[in-house]
Amino acid sequence: MNGKSMKLTRAFGILLSAAMVAACGGGSGVAYTVGGIISGLTGSVVLESGGVSKSFSTNGAQTLTAPIPDGTSYNLTVRTQPTGQTCTVSNGLGTVHADVSNVLVSCVSATRTYATVSTLVNTSLTYAEGIAADAAGNLYVADMMAHTIRKVTPQGVVSTFAGSGSAGSADGTGTAASFNNPDSIAVDGNGNVYVADTGNNMIRKISSTGVVTTLAGSTTQGSVDGTGTAARFRGPSGVATDASGNVYVADGDNNMIRKITPAGVVTTVAGSTTSGSVDGTGASASFNFPRGIAVDSAGNLLVADSWNSMVRKITPAGVVTTLAGSTTQGTADGTGALARFSHPQGIVLDSNGNAYVTDNDRVRKITPAGEVSTLSGTTDYVVTDTDGPVATATFHYLQGITIDAKGVLYQIETNAVRKIE
Repeated sequence: MNGKSMKLTRAFGILLSAAMVAACGGGSGVAYTVGGIISGLTGSVVLESGGVSKSFSTNGAQTLTAPIPDGTSYNLTVRTQPTGQTCTVSNGLGTVHADVSNVLVSCVSATRTYATVSTLVNTSLTYAEGIAADAAGNLYVADMMAHTIRKVTPQGVVSTFAGSGSAGSADGTGTAASFNNPDSIAVDGNGNVYVADTGNNMIRKISSTGVVTTLAGSTTQGSVDGTGTAARFRGPSGVATDASGNVYVADGDNNMIRKITPAGVVTTVAGSTTSGSVDGTGASASFNFPRGIAVDSAGNLLVADSWNSMVRKITPAGVVTTLAGSTTQGTADGTGALARFSHPQGIVLDSNGNAYVTDNDRVRKITPAGEVSTLSGTTDYVVTDTDGPVATATFHYLQGITIDAKGVLYQIETNAVRKIE
């Protein structure tokens, strides 16, 4: 859709005639609404789409926008949070070709206190690395050594979502597709699953119905920017998505952070094939085996720079700084460079901009100001894990981490899924 049609469709309540829509490159003149469910709201929240805002103060099924023309893109976000609460939008991005009813607006207390660690899944996984949650609370797990993507319901029921169980690189549906040591995983607002298929040096996309395609990369490793299979990765180890459908990749063995557009165009955001720990812009910055990656609401990237024992921040302009940690390993809490990490792996952001990082056998929290604390996990290299209060619970070799719409944290622990709520 061109700039002219964007301007014409900004105001709610204005229905374009078929002639006007056609002149602007739009659809047939038919208009649809975007709706969904608001839950947990105790005040008023202001939602925005296309530069136009609308206030809501009740829970339940709602029509969240006025009618907009067929073929128009929407991106529903929170403009103003309710007092004392934080609301997040799931499934808020898409294009209308019919009435939309699957948007979820979940509101929780802005002050979140985690209390208890429990085990959701135990021994049902082979050797898992990555984990991500969808809007309905289902979890998707990259079961690395089983070469499969598993789905875990909120009740802990595990099934195979995609992958044959044997190493390969075939596209297809469900178990007809194959992966090779899939590592990290992410879910976008439309329910698509993205996989860092590490052993294949590819980024794969799985639709909500289980159709697997290759978004970018090939089994030939390298560090080449390009489109689709012309691009090259080397051991990609982390993926994250933004509200515009872009995929960001922690390209581990290349020591780079890459970006993939929805059309499969790959560019390098920061870093080079030379490892290091230098802050800077674009290729002048350096990383040492970046693992986890997350995107905040302003488009900044947070990277678990594993072998540097740091968490780095990248602005949309590609400026890299160190948010917390230093090349000196440890487990010390503190602010900025005074904090110490061992080998940060997974990273996820909550709606308040706090980052949660899996660091060996601990879950660490980093505020937007770079203040690091230990949320849970007290002892490294434990033989067995222990559920219970966050202050006494123990973990064993944590990998990926994710957060659901209710604020519950889930962590991968080899063949188990643990949760903190």
